[in-house]
This record gives sequence, C-alpha cells and structure tokens, in this order.
Amino acid sequence: PHAMIRSIHTGVAAAMPGVAGVMTAKDIKGSNRHTYMVSDRPVLCEDRVRYIGDPVAVVAAETREQALAAAAAVEVDYELLPVVGSPHEAMAEGAPQIHAEWPNVCLTQPQVKGDAAKAFAEAAAVVEGHYRTQINHQAPLEPETCLAFFEGEGDDAQLVVVGRSINIHKHLAMLQEATGWENMRYEEAFVGGQFGIKIDVTSEGIAAAAAIHFRRAVRYIPSLPESMYLSPKRHPFDMRVKLAADAEGKLSALSMDILVDNGAYNSMGNVVMTRALMMLSGSYNIPNVEAMARLVYTNNAWGAAARGAGPPQVNYALESAIDQLARKMGSDPLEFRRRNSLLPGQTKSTGAVVEEWPFPGLCDAIQPNYERAVREARAASNGRKKRGIGLAGGSFGIGGPNDQSMVAIELDPDDGVTVYAAVADPGEGNDSMLTQLTANELGLPLDKVRLVTRTTELTAANGPAAASRHTYMSGGSLLDAIGKLKSAMAECGATSYVDMQKAGAPTRHVGTRKMAVGNLDPQTGQGPSFESQVHALQLAEVEVDIETGDVRVVNMTCAVDAGTVIHPDNVIGQLQGGMDMGVGYALREEYIAGETKDWVTFKYPSMRTAFAMDVIIQETPRKHGSNGSVGVGEMTLVPTAPAVLNAIEDAIGVRIYDLPATPEKIKAALATAR
Repeated sequence: PHAMIRSIHTGVAAAMPGVAGVMTAKDIKGSNRHTYMVSDRPVLCEDRVRYIGDPVAVVAAETREQALAAAAAVEVDYELLPVVGSPHEAMAEGAPQIHAEWPNVCLTQPQVKGDAAKAFAEAAAVVEGHYRTQINHQAPLEPETCLAFFEGEGDDAQLVVVGRSINIHKHLAMLQEATGWENMRYEEAFVGGQFGIKIDVTSEGIAAAAAIHFRRAVRYIPSLPESMYLSPKRHPFDMRVKLAADAEGKLSALSMDILVDNGAYNSMGNVVMTRALMMLSGSYNIPNVEAMARLVYTNNAWGAAARGAGPPQVNYALESAIDQLARKMGSDPLEFRRRNSLLPGQTKSTGAVVEEWPFPGLCDAIQPNYERAVREARAASNGRKKRGIGLAGGSFGIGGPNDQSMVAIELDPDDGVTVYAAVADPGEGNDSMLTQLTANELGLPLDKVRLVTRTTELTAANGPAAASRHTYMSGGSLLDAIGKLKSAMAECGATSYVDMQKAGAPTRHVGTRKMAVGNLDPQTGQGPSFESQVHALQLAEVEVDIETGDVRVVNMTCAVDAGTVIHPDNVIGQLQGGMDMGVGYALREEYIAGETKDWVTFKYPSMRTAFAMDVIIQETPRKHGSNGSVGVGEMTLVPTAPAVLNAIEDAIGVRIYDLPATPEKIKAALATAR
C-alpha cells in the first residue's frame, strides 16, 4: 500500500480495440486534488501511492469489457516503501512520513473539565479498559456510479456531472478546482442509502477529468471491489478509558486517551475527532474529564464520514465502561444510567450547559422491556447456550457550532409552492420532511408542494446531508422562509398568487438558520456544543454458544426521543435499519484492505442474521426544533455495539474489548478466563 511510481506504461492499452485513450495525472489541468479540508488526496496519483485503492490511470473505452481489458494491459513500475500500519507506528521516532507537506499527526486535541486527578483519587470505585474499533465499510448497496458530459460547444461548454453527492455545492467546488474546468454544474441523481460514504468526491473526479481530457461523455460504474477500494471508511479508534464513581454511585471522573487512524488521506478526520470529543460524555453528567485525542496518518484506507462519524466509537468505550462500573458497584445497569443522566442546567464534557435532556424518560419507558428481558434470559440459559442482556445509551448532538442553512420558497401561479434547497435525500426522508413541513404550515395538499433540491444551478450552498442535520437546520430555514412568505401575504391582504402580483409583492422568500459561532479551545477542549440532541437507549438480548463462540441476537429494543415525529414510518425505518447495521458493526463486519472485496467477505447482513426488534418512541418537542423535531438517522447506531457487547459479558462473564466480537475472540476470551 505504499510505493513510489517509477513509470506508467500505457502504449499497449491505448492501442487496444475500442479504447479512446489512457489518462494519467499529467493529463489533468487543475490541482489534481480532492480538497474537502486538506489538499492531500489526488484524483490520480502522480508519483506515489499511499494505500490499497489509490487510482493511478484511467482507461476510457467504448464498452466496459474493452475498458477492463485495456486496464489490465497498463503496466506500473513501483518502488516499494515501508508501510505504516497503525497510528503507533506512525508516531514512532523515525517513522516514514506519509505526506511530505504534513506531519503524521494531523491533529491533537485535549479536553479538560474540572479536576479528574483529584476525583479519581477520591473515588469509591474505578474501572479501566482498552477498547478498539475496526476499520468499517459503510456498505451502501449502490456503487459510486456517475456521468460526466458537456452541454454546448467549445470553451463555453458546460460540464455536467451527475453523481451521488450529499453536498452538491461543496463537491462542485472541489471538482472545479481539481479538474481546472470552471463552467460546471452538479446534478444529484436519485440514489439509495449512503451512511456517510458520499460525503466526499471519488468517482466523479475521475469521470469529470476524463470527460474534459477526452472531450467525450463518460460513464463510470465501479464494480463492487472497485467501490470498496476507492471509497472512504469509518475511522478505527484505539481508546484507553478510566471511569470513576463516588460512594453514592454518581459518576465523578472520566479519562480517555484516543488514537484515531486517519488512513492515507485527511478527508474530514478533524471533524470526526472533534465531534467525538463534543459528545464524549454521552448521556451522562460527568463533572471531571481529562481526555487526549490524536488523529494520525497511516497507510490504511482513508477515513471519512460513517453513520455517526466519531461518536459511535467513543460511545462504545464509554458505555462499556459504564456497564463495568455499575457491575463493580453492584448497581443495576438501568438504574445506574438513570441516576447518572445529565439534567437541564448541567454541563457536557465541553462545558456547554444543556437546556433540555429527556434521557431519564427513556430509562422509564424501557423499564418493562428490560425487566421482561432479564427474566427470560435467566430462564433460557442452559449448559451450552447462555443468554444475556445489555443496555447502552446515547445522546447525539444536532445543530453544531458554525452550522448554517439557506432555503427558498416561491409561491407559484397555481397557488402551490416550490421549495429550492440543496437538501440531498439518499434515503433519509428529507424530501418527505420538506414536503410535509411546507404542506402543514401553508395548509396545502402534498401535491401542491414541489421540490427543487438536486441541482447546483437553482439552489444555494446548504451543507451536507450528514450529521442528522437537515430536519433541524434545513427544516428550520424552510419554516423561516414560509414565515416570511405568510407575513408578506398578510401585509398586503393577499390570499393567492394573483393577489401578490397585483400588490407588487415578492413571491419568493429566503429563510436561514445559523448556529452559534465558535470552536473548542485548543488547550482545554471547552467551548460551544450542539444546540439540541436526539436521545436513545437500547436493550440487546443475545444468546452465546460457549463451544463455538457464535452470538445470536434474540431481540433489540430501541427507545428514542427525537422530538415531534414528522413521519412515523421514516423514523421506525431508521431505527430498525440502524440497529441491524449496529449489530453488524458489533459482531461481524471489518474492512481488511486486499481481502474485503464483496458482501460475503464483508459479512454483510442477511436474513440469516436478522433478529426481532421493538421500537419505543417518546416525543418531547425540542425548544428549537423544526416544529419540535430533530433528526434521528445516526443516533440509532450509536448505542447498538456497546449494548450487544454488554449483553455478551452478561451472558458469559467475560468482556470482549475489540470490535467486532467474532466467535474466535469469544472462544479465546473464554479459554483465558478458564
């Protein structure tokens, strides 16, 4: 995965039937860099490859078969370099530098609240653990299909890129800089789920650069192995945790040392690590915190957004330690969580004061399911198969510092409206959210609400369909725009488009929503946090075969409070899908470069791994929510892995610290315990 490029031989490939040509880095006229935050990732590598999957050359041909045959004829001569396989290796003295322009340690951020050392010294009980999470593929079923073609002629031609972006304006700017072609627009296709993988530009850069170089329309449909190679992954975290409580069973101190493997490129690793610290204390009141987080380049697959983007990793460690501490103090795990819940007026690990915190209500709501699960688990265990139950909570921030949104609404001649907003909908339900909010506010039938959301030509930059933000941010901007339209109509006594025209009043209005401006202090990690939260508490019921190490999930229950529910089916679908995804993260899935090439080697969920699920929905309207609502799409994954791992320990009496909890790890832990 680490080598210098000595030479690329393309002559044989270029002469093969149907081949339009072969493109290398020297043929790209722009910066040849995909710059999300740092200009470190090339469209095509010039002189060095840094991970398994780095693109080196592009073959364009009339058919896929011709292109594949010619690609096999391209010869690349490499000079192998030492491989940096982990953050520990990257930080060692004399370690090879992944990028000449940047040190291997990309970012260091401490977090200090109160006096953790004093609290640990005075604690009634302390637990420690070393937890690791794996490199994980987000695994949407669709590959990164894209089109690039010209409209118009000559230098005035506009390049149209059709892709699966969740942030079309950002990606447009990235493509313009990378390819050197300014006259361009981006169109978001109707696509399926993405789970964070579409936060960055991948195949579109290759297709756009090829269309410019060959002056031909280009379609690129990566195979499944190609898709796995070229796409970013969930960052693996290495976490050393220490957690303490006082004699009353109240949490008193948290210490966490965090190493984040950024992989070969820094897409948005800074954001992922910062978000992890902003939600470090989870659902709980922890008055004293001392943490250190470091983001480090390696020669592994590069990390970017993945459902939750940072908090799932640290929450796995925190919720595991919470369970261990409750067990050590002889406290019921549910009661321990309820007793230590954060409350309005108290502060998170960032020092930010929270206004509302309905997490205790979820503890009450899940209590009957929990008591039933405990009884059934104790009754069902036999000699070989042991039943266990586990809990884990999570409080996921929404409406983060510096975020902003812009949405426009226009009254149409038929007295319907058109909403203009760069709000991607990769299966999240954003189209229905915008439509329902608008119809509800204006008293319109759903078919009188039109959406223009998928083109850079008619919308303004509005941020990504990520961080569960669009219901809160874009929904809030939409309501602001609707309020302005209603006020304008009221001012001139208008009830229709015709009335507005006669009055000379504007029929188009722009709404905005802006969060507080600020960042975490670089020395203390204290500072502004999220304006609102979605909360969840999950209950895992598992059966462990102590001879084979196999784990069967019997049932998962998710109690969630996401404010006022706009579309119940969308919420339930997100909760169920997230639990299934979280169980895969907990038990099976791991991306191993060069080995993980399809759904079988990735151990993708199947009907064989499916399990029963229960959903409990609480609705506490949020003070600043969009008609009381916040997003829910990522929260559902955050508590799942620790709930499952806590259930495994409850079943067999030993803890697995490294995800995924495979049968081999379970058998090894049982053997060690004996």
